[in-house]
Amino acid sequence: MGKIATRWGMEVHRQGRYGQGPAEAKRVLPEGFTLWVRMADDDDGRARQVECMAQNSMSEKVAATLAECADIALDGKATTRQREWISAQLAIADKPDGPQESTDSLTENGFTLRLVARLTGTKLTITHTPAA
Repeated sequence: MGKIATRWGMEVHRQGRYGQGPAEAKRVLPEGFTLWVRMADDDDGRARQVECMAQNSMSEKVAATLAECADIALDGKATTRQREWISAQLAIADKPDGPQESTDSLTENGFTLRLVARLTGTKLTITHTPAA
């Protein structure tokens, strides 16, 4: 969470009793939307799930920000396909004559990305998929 918070100048707060819950940070970005990030750790303290959320926008700027958030969450190892997939999902939802929403998942490189894009907000959930 530290790298993500540092990148966008966010203050991190721990939720739950005694600060043992998920870490959370939220900030209105100069691009005009709110970025909200939540991270849950596994028992060993490694990130198990990261949620990058943008409120009230599905713009290309949101797509770029969520792709960068994913890349940071994946330790700089987000694939071109993962980045392009995020942009494509938001483009589907943002078409003026389109459905105004998109929900899809992509599993690749040991991670599952799930994106839910709606007019009120977009949520990208990145979950570590342990090897079987």
